[in-house]
Amino acid sequence: MKILLTNDFYEDFGGAGQVFNNTALLLEKHGHQVIKFVIVEGKISEENNLFCFVKPKKRLSLWLTKFFNFRLFIKVYLLFKREKPDVVHCHSNYLSPLSIILAAKFQKIPVVQTLHDFNLACMSSWGVRKDKNATCLKVAGLRCLKNKCVSRGEFLRNFFAWGVR
Repeated sequence: MKILLTNDFYEDFGGAGQVFNNTALLLEKHGHQVIKFVIVEGKISEENNLFCFVKPKKRLSLWLTKFFNFRLFIKVYLLFKREKPDVVHCHSNYLSPLSIILAAKFQKIPVVQTLHDFNLACMSSWGVRKDKNATCLKVAGLRCLKNKCVSRGEFLRNFFAWGVR
């Protein structure tokens, strides 16, 4: 089976990066063909079965392309068309999630998304109320500020980066 793995970062530190790389090694060990697609800060050399997209450096560009990045969509659409993966497995897909998912959907490629944290639902990404040191059972938003899970600055940064959830 040909599997295309995606991740927002190429670095091997942190849980998501380690799981991304360990998953690739395990799949290859079991005879699958693995292609990696990563979003990087600057230029790195694309190797055999490693493809990259350089994320925008300007904050405004990052904010405007938070959910959909047309350049990223075109790059992965053409990659999917050329490589013809059987499945796309997304890890840490926060930097333009719709771009990769829609490119796969248009080519009728199934997508699997591994969630490594609470980042899609929690502004602090921990899923823990800091005021009570207990699991947060509500969907995030203004409660994050009220429960002191994030500071005002963090709340405003997250609000403009993600929108109110």
